[in-house]
Amino acid sequence: MIGTVVTILMTLALFSFIYKENPVFRWAEHVYIGAAAGYGFVLAVEFIKNSGWGPLVGGKVGYVIPFILGLMLYCRFKPEAFWAYRIPIALLTGTGTGLAMRSIVESQFIEQIKATMLPLNTGDALQNLNNLVMVVMVITALSYFIFSLEHKGVLGTSAKIGRYVMMAAFGAGFGMTVTFRFSLFTGRMIYLLEPENRPTTAGVLIAIIAVILAIERWKKR
Repeated sequence: MIGTVVTILMTLALFSFIYKENPVFRWAEHVYIGAAAGYGFVLAVEFIKNSGWGPLVGGKVGYVIPFILGLMLYCRFKPEAFWAYRIPIALLTGTGTGLAMRSIVESQFIEQIKATMLPLNTGDALQNLNNLVMVVMVITALSYFIFSLEHKGVLGTSAKIGRYVMMAAFGAGFGMTVTFRFSLFTGRMIYLLEPENRPTTAGVLIAIIAVILAIERWKKR
């Protein structure tokens, strides 16, 4: 029961921002951010304990190196030792960039090129049409970014079609984002309006409205 009340209270308190920015919304926002920060801190400590300290105590001496590099990050707060802070930052940046570049080239370059090299004679008329549309859309969208030639004639027509293709893609992406947000909102509303939660929802809503009105009246006085 307490968990249900807290869930409904936090949901309606955050939704109160629809009315206007108010102390109830600020309270819920601060509680949420504080809880998330505390939860993240505990997860980080558990990760260090299980993935670093545990193997180190178990005899894997090599794990002392990341511990030393991690402690060197705190040298940032002492100007005399700021040089030591650069060492772990350089290692983090270099390693992260190398790993990211490998995955980005593989997933967003090579795989996407392979995904657009589609057969146009699969034996299925609908699949053939789908592949043809995909190939045409990719070629026209790429032709829009050919800046070494003036967009006239065939290139101009292709670039214009490519612009429409990109606008359609951006619109579809935005529509999917909005739909996802609405699905989250719908899920919360279904939870609030479930038969067993309706009395609690009504009571919490009345309490929030009363608190907001009382605070506003006190401010005016």
